[in-house]
Amino acid sequence: MTNAAIFFRELEARGAKVRAIGGRLRCEAPKGTLTPEDARRLRESKADLLHLLAICPDEQLKNERREAMAQTRAEFARHGHKLSPETLARAVVDHPRPHLALFREDVAQLADKSEAAIRAVLEVCRVFPGTRIVH
Repeated sequence: MTNAAIFFRELEARGAKVRAIGGRLRCEAPKGTLTPEDARRLRESKADLLHLLAICPDEQLKNERREAMAQTRAEFARHGHKLSPETLARAVVDHPRPHLALFREDVAQLADKSEAAIRAVLEVCRVFPGTRIVH
């Protein structure tokens, strides 16, 4: 494993997400996670990290999406819904990281709704992130 790969794993273990966007690195981390030393190492390792991310740029995102889909399926199943793959795909938002489009507490309010109604609600939540269901 290269020094860049080891550094990448260290950052991930501390909750930082390093991505390549174009020819630039983007690092998202909880406040206080990155030290000035980390910032220096990111600058020094930029070329190696960009190369590393270019080798398997989508693998981590695919895994995160799969996990988000599984969690979403389980959350809807807990409330009695077995969603079609198409509806399930709409339930997961991909940007910046895959997550459930709805707030978990909102899923319970859809328990007696048809799949078409759920699909419509999910589409609104994808277009307007942070939307809450109000009765």
